[in-house]
Amino acid sequence: MMIRLQRDLGFVGKSVKNCQLIRQRNREKRLAFCREMLEKRETFNDVVFVDESTVQLENNSKDCYVRVGEEHPRFKSQAKHPVKVHVWAGISSQGATEIVIFMEMLVHGYAPP
Repeated sequence: MMIRLQRDLGFVGKSVKNCQLIRQRNREKRLAFCREMLEKRETFNDVVFVDESTVQLENNSKDCYVRVGEEHPRFKSQAKHPVKVHVWAGISSQGATEIVIFMEMLVHGYAPP
């Protein structure tokens, strides 16, 4: 009913992407940094950019699909701590690092093997 009302009023669904908010003061600092780097003709040839991500390997969906007339389960078992892997990689002007995948818990100061 709500979807029909929205449509009748001329509304349509659209998706949006999240982005980080940047305060005005920080925008100004970033712009000043970029201008300084351009002025110095900085190439960042001595920098390695790295990132990491944690990937959960188990599905945590609460949706369930059954045929009309069939019973559906009211509960689904779920591990308290689902299996996860951590992925780490980097890139520089020299090329990409190897991709490192590990299961150890991320701890401050820990470096992947």
